[in-house]
Amino acid sequence: MIAILKRILLLLETYAEERRAERLQMQIAADKERWLDCQTVKLMLRKGDRTLFNYVKNGKLVSKKIGGTNFYLQSSVMNFLERTTG
Repeated sequence: MIAILKRILLLLETYAEERRAERLQMQIAADKERWLDCQTVKLMLRKGDRTLFNYVKNGKLVSKKIGGTNFYLQSSVMNFLERTTG
C-alpha cells in the first residue's frame, strides 16, 4: 500500500512539474508575442465563435487557451487580414 502511495505521489509531482514548465513556456511566448482575446478578434474579423474555431482548426489562425479563455496570436490575425483583404 505504501509503495502505491509513493508511486502516486511521484506521478503527481511529475505532473505538477510539467504544468509549471508549460506555464513558463506560455509566459515566455506571451512576452515575445502579443495575444488578442476572442472578443477583439471577433470584432476585427467580423466573425463568430464557430468561424474562429474553424480558422484555428484549418491553420489560418494561431490560438492558445489560457485560463479557460482563447487568445489569438496578433501576428496571425494581422496576416489573415492582409491575405483576405489584399
